[in-house]
Amino acid sequence: MESLQPYRVAGRCGHRAEPCPVSKPSIGRQAGFTIVELVTVLVVISIMTTVVIPGMIDMVRNNRQSTVLNALTHSFYIARSEAISRAQGVSICPTVNFTSCAGSTAWEKGWLVFTDQDRDGVIDTGKDAVLRVFNAVNGGSDLTAASRITYSPIGTVQSGAGVATLCDSRGAGHARGIKLLATGFVDILGDTDDNGIIDDGASSPTDLSCS
Repeated sequence: MESLQPYRVAGRCGHRAEPCPVSKPSIGRQAGFTIVELVTVLVVISIMTTVVIPGMIDMVRNNRQSTVLNALTHSFYIARSEAISRAQGVSICPTVNFTSCAGSTAWEKGWLVFTDQDRDGVIDTGKDAVLRVFNAVNGGSDLTAASRITYSPIGTVQSGAGVATLCDSRGAGHARGIKLLATGFVDILGDTDDNGIIDDGASSPTDLSCS
């Protein structure tokens, strides 16, 4: 029986007649990187790791600090407003169990606002009530302020006026803070002596400390 051989008809290979040509794989230039391209990539990676990424991390940390201090400021104004509207003492203090004051100056575990009729900074059972609770600070930061802040029925600060300092792993050079005035209002602290560290804003300023 005659074997069928492929043949080309009108641009196609069929059977019989002329065999189809067999194409050979072409050997061309292999894809790759030149030395210049590799150096360029290494330079870009170096810039990313030494400038861009650390800058982004700092930005995230700074935003986190702003969020915490905004929440603390907000809680101060809530306490002041409650004292005025209720015409009685209202206190705010750090807490670890969200039912009582911790009695310390560390606020990063959370804090609470409560009615404080006798203005002693203690939640008296059957007489005082917790009004608001604020959760712990995220990101391993330390937040320090007075062990308790008490507002009078007219909204002035009876106890605890002063500086609240927020520190993270970057240390005092990146510390941020606010200052609670005796009037009940809050100032955002800045670097008044231009030494690169936030201070308390006094006439003879003291830099914020993270020790």
